[in-house]
Amino acid sequence: MENHANRNKISNNVTQQPQFTRCSQTF
Repeated sequence: MENHANRNKISNNVTQQPQFTRCSQTF
């Protein structure tokens, strides 16, 4: 459950900071 919530937060950050794309792949 927490992983999905974190993924949503990361996806929002990706729109603002493309650098987080790498982190999003790890999740």
